[in-house]
Amino acid sequence: MRLRSILFIAVLASCGCATAETLRPASEAERQEAGIDDPDIPLLIRELPAGGTASVSRESTTGSPALYQTRFGSVFSGRTSNYQYQSFGSHTSYCTSGSSERFSDASLNLPSGSMITFIDVFGLDSSSSADLTAFLFEICQGPSTGAPVMTNLGQVSSSGSSGNFRTTINLAASPVAVESYSCKYIIRASMAPASAGGCVGGDILLDKARVLYSLP
Repeated sequence: MRLRSILFIAVLASCGCATAETLRPASEAERQEAGIDDPDIPLLIRELPAGGTASVSRESTTGSPALYQTRFGSVFSGRTSNYQYQSFGSHTSYCTSGSSERFSDASLNLPSGSMITFIDVFGLDSSSSADLTAFLFEICQGPSTGAPVMTNLGQVSSSGSSGNFRTTINLAASPVAVESYSCKYIIRASMAPASAGGCVGGDILLDKARVLYSLP
């Protein structure tokens, strides 16, 4: 059995971010699309329930009011220093055409125990060859001093040359419980798929990502 397989089994047995039944190791293609290049960092995929969430109310069902946290496109930082970007207006940003680094991240600062139900992503997609994809990552310290464990809690993409868009990571059927003691949470924006070979400039704009959550 390969070392990575052994590591994933240990992770699935010990990870407290979701039940083991909802997690699986990412494929190599999924790792590439999510920008996880380091083979020593485990990447897990949280499988979301299929369907049945479109009509779920956005109001809190726990008795607590629905709260929002917004991260504007201008505060997303490149995953590496190779990320070349430009601002468009006061809050919007885009990855300049041909930039080899396609990924930018924004950290979330949510109270421990809060429940994430929706992440709305706003932008513009006028490209016929590329989409913007947003990921919600949980990054938790691994066993002992091992590599951190990354879990893709959900993702969503724009849908080609549709102009201005709002698209949603819908977690309402299985909300994410924030564990801020040993984990952190980021939204990662991929400004183009790996097949594009680089960014497509102002054809893909990121305005903001807005998280809806409720307190415990």
